[in-house]
Amino acid sequence: MAPQLNFPAHVGRPELVRPETSTPREFKYLSNIDAYGAYLFITALSEFCLDPNLKAPSTLPSWGREILKPRTPPIISYPHSEYNPPHHPTITFTQIDFKRLAQTSIFFSHSNISAIKNQLNDHKTSTYHALASCLWRARTRALMKPNSVTRFLIPVDTRFQYKPSLPKGYYGSALLFPCAISKADELTGKPIRYAMNLISEAKRGVMGDEHRNSVIDFLEVNGRTGFYIDGTYVVSDMSRLRFDNIDFGRGPALFGGVARAGTGPAPGMLTPLVGYKDEEGVEGVLTLVSLPLESVDRFRMEVKKEIDSATWLKPRSPL
Repeated sequence: MAPQLNFPAHVGRPELVRPETSTPREFKYLSNIDAYGAYLFITALSEFCLDPNLKAPSTLPSWGREILKPRTPPIISYPHSEYNPPHHPTITFTQIDFKRLAQTSIFFSHSNISAIKNQLNDHKTSTYHALASCLWRARTRALMKPNSVTRFLIPVDTRFQYKPSLPKGYYGSALLFPCAISKADELTGKPIRYAMNLISEAKRGVMGDEHRNSVIDFLEVNGRTGFYIDGTYVVSDMSRLRFDNIDFGRGPALFGGVARAGTGPAPGMLTPLVGYKDEEGVEGVLTLVSLPLESVDRFRMEVKKEIDSATWLKPRSPL
């Protein structure tokens, strides 16, 4: 029998040990997880909270990243304006303009949304297209000069509509970002239907397997380049992902979804749409917006104009 070895253990104060070489830092413009993936993860977490003896979540996580591999050789078959800078860029605002960001929110009831659809003369228009058109125009008026160029990115989930389809439990990012482009004065000077048509045309342009393949090949050739952010705005529809219905064993949630706007490669670029019921029990969509402090009132005024309402939209806080 081998002799027993004893080692003394000395417990002291924690000490930060620096690596010999610094750890590389990078900014991941394309997240490893999107809103649907976050919904799957949080749902799985809630199931374990309700039943600690659970062996596995109802939807098993799947890797599936190998499905999104580039072709050999890569074939870039579409223009990708979401990544490519314009030939003649116009500086609309700088990072300094976004040093003092304010968080605000606007609640759109179903009657507010119907008012915007009345402006579009089409009640078959989706809620996303109506709100996105309204918000894009309002933000452009509040922030941008008339001679500048603005871009609008539309997140499109490719999980189940594209071939090859991704596994049911795929947690990673599966988004494409078709891009609508307009001069600021044209976007704000023409009727709201002009903005909606731009968004609809951009979205229709990616409805095919080849476009997703082209994006993957573009990123393979150009590296994980970020979006062109000057004058760019993103509205992400999370309203159908009812995070507020997820039960952790402590009763129904007062709010479920992202807590703030403006996250992403550029401060203030992203506005999430979240399903929400206000304190009076009225259901609708809460839009979370991040803007320079001095632009918030102007933005809210422009939204008020878009819905042609005599009632000022009160700010709502999800927190």
